[in-house]
Amino acid sequence: MIRDASRLLEKEQSTRAHRYLNFIYDCANKYLMPISDKNLDAAIKETNEFIESHKNGPNQFKIFAVGHCHIDTAWLWPYMETKRKIARSWST
Repeated sequence: MIRDASRLLEKEQSTRAHRYLNFIYDCANKYLMPISDKNLDAAIKETNEFIESHKNGPNQFKIFAVGHCHIDTAWLWPYMETKRKIARSWST
């Protein structure tokens, strides 16, 4: 989300876009290796703090994310395989 925002801001040659990208790179360098729950939790916490500190007051956008899953019900899977694929696809 932050990377996409920076791409939109780059069209304006914004220093904010560069700040956003630098944050992402720094965060990736700090928390990418080794991959662990502890590093993931720390990266999420730091990202939330970054987003919170870069709000624009009452004019701040609200962004909603909605997941999507497509199961082709016409595919010729056996019934039990269909149930398994639906459960796995929708849970992720």
